[in-house]
Amino acid sequence: MRGYKLLLCGLSALGVLIGSEAQAYDLNNGRLLASNCTQCHSTNVLPKSGGYDSLVGESYNEIYGELREFKQKFNTVTKTCTENDPKECLMGVHAMPYTDQEMRDIAWYLSQR
Repeated sequence: MRGYKLLLCGLSALGVLIGSEAQAYDLNNGRLLASNCTQCHSTNVLPKSGGYDSLVGESYNEIYGELREFKQKFNTVTKTCTENDPKECLMGVHAMPYTDQEMRDIAWYLSQR
């Protein structure tokens, strides 16, 4: 009987963990915010012109990590970029206003495509 109760507790805890993970991202918010990304970045197999990377096949961790890095390259106090590469600065300007949760939503949405 004790083993049965432990099994039920374990399954309940697993259900809570799975449920919280599934709700950690807002897919609709990610889709809305990612529409800005898709203006330059392809989400199809073929890259768009202009030399911007395609987002096809990028994982959640890759996209989220890159957004965080871009955001850190823009100094919000001086309103200047800490990089010399114009594309890096442009991405910093785009990533700067997003909250951490918004960047997570974007990364989740794009990684599911």
